[in-house]
Amino acid sequence: MLDKLSGPASGLILDVWDWADIFSHVAAFVLGACAIVLVAMGIVRVLFRMSWALSKNKIAIFSNVNGFDNIRQVLVDSGLFKKKNIHHIDQGRVMAAASMDLFVLHWPCFKEKIDDVLSIKKDAVGLVVYAPQEDGRVTEDNIEKLNQHRNVALVNFRGRLLQDVFVSTITTKRGKDGT
Repeated sequence: MLDKLSGPASGLILDVWDWADIFSHVAAFVLGACAIVLVAMGIVRVLFRMSWALSKNKIAIFSNVNGFDNIRQVLVDSGLFKKKNIHHIDQGRVMAAASMDLFVLHWPCFKEKIDDVLSIKKDAVGLVVYAPQEDGRVTEDNIEKLNQHRNVALVNFRGRLLQDVFVSTITTKRGKDGT
């Protein structure tokens, strides 16, 4: 077999195969590099937005003291949220939350003030309504009120509360004017 490749054409055949091999390696490298750059651009953007949101967003929890402590503990225990960024809003201080980035409303404690909370909520601000079923269901009228606003989630479970707060911090983006 080697005897047949020892003539003058053998160099040409080997050169073609060498060049084809080199070309395939270069093409694979270029395509791989392009794929890495495209993936990195998307991932870096999401990671930047997530880290910014988790470190800077101010979270207002509308609740009584006991409900606030429980909800804050769920958020802080996750290791995702800083205690200093979580603020208690009681029924007499609803307007204090107007500059916050995310609202968490404990339904049993604040169901009478839902209209006040919705009146200060901007479109870019997320609202997660935590309504444990053992404390009574949200009425159809109130569900319709909530449904009229952007970035609102209604949850019944503590685990889902954490997920929706996390997602809301990433997906809502505040503009320079807070809208």
